Amino acid sequence: YIWVYPDSEDLHSTLFSTFAFSEAFRSGTYPFWNTLLGFGTPLPLSNSLYPHPLFIFFNPDSLHTMLGLFVWVQTFVGTLSIYLICRKLGVAQIPATIGGVTFSLCSASTYPIFIKFIPVYVLSWTLIPLILLLILYLVDESCWTMSAIFKTVALGGITGVLIVTGHIGSVWGFAFPIMLFAAILVIRKPAMLQFLIVAGALS
Repeated sequence: YIWVYPDSEDLHSTLFSTFAFSEAFRSGTYPFWNTLLGFGTPLPLSNSLYPHPLFIFFNPDSLHTMLGLFVWVQTFVGTLSIYLICRKLGVAQIPATIGGVTFSLCSASTYPIFIKFIPVYVLSWTLIPLILLLILYLVDESCWTMSAIFKTVALGGITGVLIVTGHIGSVWGFAFPIMLFAAILVIRKPAMLQFLIVAGALS
């Protein structure tokens, strides 16, 4: 049911666990705790796409459709985020569009989709630009307006999805440059530190 060669580890962890979560969730059970191992163990035991908003569409009858939709949605999110980052930094529309298209066609975007299907890498790679974009948007905020609250909650929620859904190795790999990027902006705009602290707590 996967149109490219799947990563064997990801096939038996991410896809299987998401599939199992979907069936359990739809049957009315609480699939987040395993009572059959030791004194109980939180689930999932490995990577899973269940916290992703598209999880509600993940079921045995539409597995292929859901995975295709997941790839398209995440690629669009990453591409649009790169474009908006460029625009936010003052880049003209055409170069910003080229930047977004370049992101969607680069090897880091295409390899985990077309060569060796690794959905957790797709998720991590495409959420990072959105996180950077939200951090940039917080530079414009100085107090707790509705706009600042929305951006802070969105940043915390998206970062949380990245942490609990993405490959933990890639999460740590991205964490340092994201924090460095945020730290540089905080030095220039100390008022945004309060938003980042709250977003971090929410994540």
